[in-house]
Amino acid sequence: MDNIFKSIANGDYLKTVYFNVCVLERYFSNPKYYISYSDYRGSISVKDEFNNKPEDSEYIKNFGHAYEKDNPEKRSIVAFASDLAKLSKKAQGHWYSHLLENSEDYYPNNGFIKNLIYGEWVEDISIFDALLMEIHYINKMCECINIPKIYKEEFEYNTMDKEDRPINYHIILLPTRDNYYNFINTLEKLVINNLEPEAFTRDANLIVSVERKTEEGFNKGTLVLMSEWFSKNVSAEKIEETIIRPLKMLRKIRQKPAHQLYDNLYDETIWEDQKELMQSVYSAVRAIRLLLTNHPDCEKVIIPKILFEGRNIVQY
Repeated sequence: MDNIFKSIANGDYLKTVYFNVCVLERYFSNPKYYISYSDYRGSISVKDEFNNKPEDSEYIKNFGHAYEKDNPEKRSIVAFASDLAKLSKKAQGHWYSHLLENSEDYYPNNGFIKNLIYGEWVEDISIFDALLMEIHYINKMCECINIPKIYKEEFEYNTMDKEDRPINYHIILLPTRDNYYNFINTLEKLVINNLEPEAFTRDANLIVSVERKTEEGFNKGTLVLMSEWFSKNVSAEKIEETIIRPLKMLRKIRQKPAHQLYDNLYDETIWEDQKELMQSVYSAVRAIRLLLTNHPDCEKVIIPKILFEGRNIVQY
């Protein structure tokens, strides 16, 4: 096979080409590849321990999400032809098999355009990073109030290292039920199973604790504890609707694959389902941080402008 991508680039370093989202599945599902990923752009390489044949080595310097002009909800993958031209013939064959015709019908996401094509600083952050940031600042406020951290574990944000994030915590590439439920499982572990019950059972300045057990002697669920705790300590309305209900919905969706068999179907509506769910869960966690902000002991916690204003938080 001739170097088709060199021909496509024709000396144009920034010539973009577009692919079916399936092109990346072989990398994301295979642990021998190292994925660097920031939601709007990423790179791929073979881990050192598996890189035994230099001629078969794969290095994708930059890839990103792209969209169809007539149907922006339909996602695709964008890369530079000049980068792909450096791949082995075998790797080029894989990418070429997923090549979409009529490049003029597609466009890259805004972050990819600004950062890699125009060389500009990307001021937006992804909602995935924003959620991890909210968890971090919620825990900082808990320290100031002198109660246990509400979230047991924190994860790196503003990173391109996929291994720094919870597994499957990213935009769904191939819209299958398996990928959707893997994402749901991770999200629930991050924002519900990650809750620390003891955070709600300790008195502090202007904080009234709640009982850990029911009258029958059983431990209360973390969402029940959180609901009772906020009801006792803040006068804000719609706590149940704003915080508890979205998290309960997440748990309800999580129960389906845990308790029944399902067919692993390809369904492009999954992209929109993920977007809507991620937005509702993020809003719930952000509301927790906003309520804690009103506690006088949290005045010294400086919230980043992008979280404070709630703008420039995007879903690519």
